[in-house]
Amino acid sequence: MLRTGTVVAREGGQLTVLFERPEACQKCGFCGGGVSRITLPDRSDGTAVGDRVSADMPEARLVSASALAYLIPLSGLLAGLIWGAEQAERLAPGMSSDLFAALCALGGLALSLPLLMLADRAIRGKARWTPRIVEIRREQEKRETP
Repeated sequence: MLRTGTVVAREGGQLTVLFERPEACQKCGFCGGGVSRITLPDRSDGTAVGDRVSADMPEARLVSASALAYLIPLSGLLAGLIWGAEQAERLAPGMSSDLFAALCALGGLALSLPLLMLADRAIRGKARWTPRIVEIRREQEKRETP
C-alpha cells in the first residue's frame, strides 16, 4: 500500500511523517482526525522537513499487522468473557453472572494490552515490518516549479 505524507521532523536517524487520510477513507471519519504520524528510518539522502514522501508497506504485512492489532485484544476480551461466565457462580455468588462475565471480559482486555505492546516492540524496527520510502519530492523543487 502506497501512502503519501509530509516529513514533519527529522531526528536521530528517524523521520516523522504525517500521512493524510487515503482518498477511499474520506467519508468514514472512524480514525478521528484523518491523519497519522509514523516514524520511518532516515535514508540519509538529505530528506528535510517539509519534503513530501511516498512510503510503501506490502499488503501482506499490512494485513498481518492489522490482524495482530485486533486479534490480541479480541482474544483477551473473549477469554475473560468465557472465563467469567464459567466462574461467576463460584467466585461472585451474589452478583449477576452477566455483570461478572462483562467485568472479567474487560479484565481480559486490559491484560491483553501488555501482550500487544510486547508484540509491537518485537516487530518494530524490523525491516520487513517497516514501511519504506520509495519516492521523495523535495520542498525546494516544489517552490522552483512555476
